[in-house]
Amino acid sequence: MRQFWVIGGVYQDTTFQDLAPGSSAVRQGPFETYDQANKAWQALAWSTVDDALAQYHIEEEKLAENDIRPSFWVMGGSYRDGGFDKFDGAPERFGPFDNYEAAKSKWSELAWASVDDAAVRYRIETLTPKFDAPLKKRRYRLLTGQNSHEFCDRVSNALADGYQLYGNPAMTYTTDGLMVAQAVVLKDES
Repeated sequence: MRQFWVIGGVYQDTTFQDLAPGSSAVRQGPFETYDQANKAWQALAWSTVDDALAQYHIEEEKLAENDIRPSFWVMGGSYRDGGFDKFDGAPERFGPFDNYEAAKSKWSELAWASVDDAAVRYRIETLTPKFDAPLKKRRYRLLTGQNSHEFCDRVSNALADGYQLYGNPAMTYTTDGLMVAQAVVLKDES
């Protein structure tokens, strides 16, 4: 069984480490579906749209010992209005991140880059993959990201998982720095 919580509050400063004096943590839920949690997040986001020190995120609770470890995602983007229920274009999704701190770092980067736009909002979500059927590996994958240890680890993990490099890596400079891409394919088992 999966259940979701909306967690956050008003913080002392934009490191979002300690709650503001006199405020208490918000923990709404549990919600049976992600959509229900997302609506609660939207209501909190709208009610605190003018408070730069308010931050909320959605977490999925692990309910069984054999649950797969959750991953962290940063989600959001530009919304049509302050109701934060319809995107103005495609939603943005960054991740998965292996831990909350890595996701929080990306969230902070995005939040500061859009601090002057009241229609832009991001949140961190903790989601556990749902596996209704055995996973089937894709024969081809294109791994992309910033040129970093994290990207190298992703390529290394793919190689350890039975993939092999396909072609040369591609690189380009963007405003975010050097971006890289590497295609991988499953090794032929025959």
